[in-house]
Amino acid sequence: GERVKVVHAMESTEMEAFYSAQGLVGEDEAAAMWDAMRNPLPTSFRLMRCGRFHDEVKRRLSDEFAPMFDDAGHGALRQIKWFPGGNAWTTAVPRTELRKNETLRQFHQFLITHHDIGSINRQETVSMIPVLLLDFGPGMSVADLCAAPGSKTAQLLDDIAARRENPSGIVVANDADKKRAWMLNHQMKRFACTNLIVTYHEAQKFPRFHKFDRILCDVPCTGDGTLRKSPGLWALWSHRDAVGLHRLQVQIAIRGFQLLKPGGRMVYSTCSMNPIENEAVVHALLARFSPSIRIVDVSAALPGLKRRPGLTTWKVPDSAHDNVGHWLKSFDDVPLRRRKRVVETLFPPQDAQFGAPLARCVRIVPHDQDTGAFFVAVLEKTDDDMDDQEDAELAVAEAEPAAEESTAGEFAAEEPAAGEFAAAEPASGAEQEPSTGAVASDPTAVAEPTEEEVKQGDEPIVTVLSHSPDVIDTISRFYGVDPAYLNRHLVTRSPADGKIRKTYIISQDLEAFVFNPEVSVVGAGVRAFEWNTAEKTQTFRMCSDSLDILLPRFTARVFDVSMEDFCAMLGNSVPIESLKSEELKQGLNALETGTVGVVPAGDRSSAIVIWKGSKTISPYITRQAITELRLMYNS
Repeated sequence: GERVKVVHAMESTEMEAFYSAQGLVGEDEAAAMWDAMRNPLPTSFRLMRCGRFHDEVKRRLSDEFAPMFDDAGHGALRQIKWFPGGNAWTTAVPRTELRKNETLRQFHQFLITHHDIGSINRQETVSMIPVLLLDFGPGMSVADLCAAPGSKTAQLLDDIAARRENPSGIVVANDADKKRAWMLNHQMKRFACTNLIVTYHEAQKFPRFHKFDRILCDVPCTGDGTLRKSPGLWALWSHRDAVGLHRLQVQIAIRGFQLLKPGGRMVYSTCSMNPIENEAVVHALLARFSPSIRIVDVSAALPGLKRRPGLTTWKVPDSAHDNVGHWLKSFDDVPLRRRKRVVETLFPPQDAQFGAPLARCVRIVPHDQDTGAFFVAVLEKTDDDMDDQEDAELAVAEAEPAAEESTAGEFAAEEPAAGEFAAAEPASGAEQEPSTGAVASDPTAVAEPTEEEVKQGDEPIVTVLSHSPDVIDTISRFYGVDPAYLNRHLVTRSPADGKIRKTYIISQDLEAFVFNPEVSVVGAGVRAFEWNTAEKTQTFRMCSDSLDILLPRFTARVFDVSMEDFCAMLGNSVPIESLKSEELKQGLNALETGTVGVVPAGDRSSAIVIWKGSKTISPYITRQAITELRLMYNS
C-alpha cells in the first residue's frame, strides 16, 4: 500500500509549563530551547579506532566528503571539537534528508557501508559523553547495566581495542530483556572483541559476585531529551511518567553503586530533562551511601563541550491531578495511601547545603551546541560501603508499573535498536561456504536473532577442551595453532546433540563470568572456528571476525602475498593458476580445501580470509569490505 507520512504536532503546553516551573533555563532563553527542540536532530557518528579502515575513512571524510557538503550548500560536515582525536563527526543534515538527497547519496552509502563493517558507529552526539567521563583505562572491568541497543558498549569496546599494545579489560553488557540482549550481542559482533560478555538480568538485581572498576548506568527514562529525534513524544508527554519511573531508576543506581569497587567510578545518565529522573536519583544515592560517595567535578573535562550545572532544587508534580501546576511541597504532603508509589526520594534536599553538590552534575541543553538534551552525573566510591543487603531498597517500593503515575507505553531508547543507517536491503546474516568459489555472503551482517538462536542461548558455555578435546586437536593440526592456547581460550555452547558447530575465543579475564552459574550469558568473545557442513570439506573454517587475534598464532594456512596477487584475490572465483607468484600457487595447491589467511605486503592490519577450493580462491569477507579494499588499493 501507499506509505502515509505521519506529521507530529510539536507542541506541548504541559511540558513547557512543567520545565518553566523547574527553572531548567532562564526565561530569556526558553524560547530558543524549545525552538531547537522542534528542529530535526543533526546526524552524528563516531569512527571506530579499532576498524581496519580507520585512517582511510578519516581521510575520505576530510578530503572528499567535507568539501562535498561545502560545495552543495548543505552546511558543514565537521569534527566534534570536544571529542578526543577528531574521531567523532556531525552535520546539520538530519538522517532522513541524507537518505533523500541526491547530492549526498554517495556519502549516505559510505556511512551504510562503514557502519556495516564496523568502521563507523552511528551515535547521537550527547550519547558519547558518558563513556568519555567514565575514564575507562587498561585492565579495568566495566559493567554497562542497561546496554541495549549498544552504542555506549561499542564505545567501551573501542577503548579496549584501540590499546593494541595492551588490549586488557572486561566489558559486561547487560540488558533486562533476553531478546534485546541477543540483538545487542549481534550488533557487537561487528567489533570482534574477546573481552566482551553479554548478559541478561534485571539491572537492579544484577548478581553481586564481582566488584567493578567502572559502572555505566544509562537507565530507562522518559526520553524527553530526544524530542528532536522522536517527535511523537510531544503528544505522549505526561508529568506522571517520571514519577512512575523514578523508583526503578533509583534501584538500578543503587545496585550499580553496590557493584563498584572502592575508588571506582560510576556514571549515571539519562536522555531526560526531568530532575525527578536525574538530580533526585543522584540525591537519593548521596543520602544512601554517604560518606562513601562523592560527585566528581568534571567541569574541566572535554574542553569545548558546553554544559550547564545540575539543579539543586526542583518541584515534584502531584500525579493525582491531570494537569501541570499542582505541586507537592514535601513528602509530608503525600497521603499515607499513596506513599508506596510517591516515595520520599522524589523530593529535593530540604537544606540548601545538602543540595549544593548536585551542581556538579552535567546538563546538556539543545540550543547550546545543536544537540539533544542529556544529563550525566559522575560518582566515585571513596570507601567500601559495607553494604551486604541483597536488594536495592532505600525505602523504595518494588518498581511496579503504576497506571496512575505512568502513561508511557515503553521506556525511551536513546539510540535506535538496529539499522542505524538503514541499508536498503537486509543482509543475509550467516557466514556461508562458497562451494564453487563464489564470494561469501556477508559474515558479519546483523540479523534479528531467530527463536532457535535464542533457545541456544540457554545452553551453557563450556571450554571446547572439556567437551570435545578431539576438536582442539583437529583445529590445532589444520591451522598450526598451539593447542595450549586453544585449551585456554576456545569455548562453545554445550550442544544438545553433542556436536560442536561454533567456537569462540574469549580472554581469560572473562572466565569468572562465563562459567559462573549466577550469570545469564547471551554471548561472549569472538567467533573463531565453525564446522563446515560441505561433504568434501569436513573441517572447521576460520571466521573473519577473529583473524586479527588468531593470525599471529597460525603456523599453517597463512601466506604473505604481493599486493598484485592480493588485489587479484579480491575477485570472484579467481583461478589459482592466474596468480603471479609461483611459490604462492604451489603453496595453495598443496593445501586441502578450506579457509586460508592472506597478508598483503606484510601488512597484517589488511589481512583477510579466503576460501581455497580445488582450483579457485575467493575472498571470505563481507562484500562491503571487498569494495573498500579495492578502493584503498585502486584494484
